[in-house]
Amino acid sequence: MFFSSNYSTLYICFQESRCDESTNLASEVEIKSYRGVVCVMKKCLVVLFKGFEEIEAIASVDILRRAGIAVTTAAFGGKPLIVGAHDIGVVADGIIEDCDENDFDAILIPGGSGVFSLRKDEKLLRLVMSFSRDRKLIAAICAAPILLEDARLLKGRKYTAHPCIDGKLSEPAQKNPVVEDGNLITANGPGAAIDFALAVASYLCGESVSVGI
Repeated sequence: MFFSSNYSTLYICFQESRCDESTNLASEVEIKSYRGVVCVMKKCLVVLFKGFEEIEAIASVDILRRAGIAVTTAAFGGKPLIVGAHDIGVVADGIIEDCDENDFDAILIPGGSGVFSLRKDEKLLRLVMSFSRDRKLIAAICAAPILLEDARLLKGRKYTAHPCIDGKLSEPAQKNPVVEDGNLITANGPGAAIDFALAVASYLCGESVSVGI
C-alpha cells in the first residue's frame, strides 16, 4: 500500500491481489496469521464505488488481511481508481467486471452516499444474490443494507443499518452497532467499522484469529 498527496486528494493503492486468474489464491490453502494461528485461507471480495465510506472499506481490508484472509478490492465504474466520500482516492486491485463470484467465500460492501447509485446495478444484484444462494457470507455496513433490501435478502433476517435508510427498509433495523444472523453480518456506520471487520474475520477464520488481531 502506498500513499501520495497529489492535489487535495489522498490516494491509496492496494497491491496484494488482483482480479485475474494468474494471481488467484486457492480458497483451501493453509496459512498462518501474524499471531501464528493456522487457518484455512478464505477469500473476500470488497466492492468499491464512487462515494464509498473510506473508513468502512479500508479498515475492513486492513483487518481481514491481518487475519490472513485474501482480500480483493474491485471497483465499479470500469476503472480501478475510485474516490470515496471524503476525497480519498483508492486504486482497487481490479474492476468488478473481471471478478468471478465463484472465486470468493465472502462479499463485503461498505456504505457511503455512493450506495444509492448502485441500487439498480444489475451486476451487484446478481453478485449478492449469488452469494446468498450459495450460503456464502454477505457483509454490509452503514447504508449498504439497502442494496440487500433491493435484492430481497433481508426479509425475516436480523440486521442493522445506518438511520438514514430506516424509512427505506421493509422491516425495522436493530439498534445494535453490529448484528450477525447466519451468513449475514451488518453494521450501522463508520463508528462500528472495526467491530464489523472483526466479526467478518471471526466468521471466516474463527474467533481465535479475530481475538489475536
